[in-house]
Amino acid sequence: MNHLTPTEQRFMDVLADGKPHRLHELTAVIADDLATDNATHQHIYNLRRKLKQPREISCIIFRRSSAYRLMDNIFPSAASE
Repeated sequence: MNHLTPTEQRFMDVLADGKPHRLHELTAVIADDLATDNATHQHIYNLRRKLKQPREISCIIFRRSSAYRLMDNIFPSAASE
């Protein structure tokens, strides 16, 4: 995996549980009181580009909001190295 920015690493830490996280949860991860939903979408876009398979972060659409989750098996196993 390419080098992650501190914010991208915090996103990965949050998403690592594999559960859906709503946009406001991820926006709170950005170390800026003025962070916007658009900034969160941009960070997710950049993170997807750095991952081996960009679809590893899926966007789940709920009725009135969306959430992101990290798909299983994105990290190579120790056996495959």
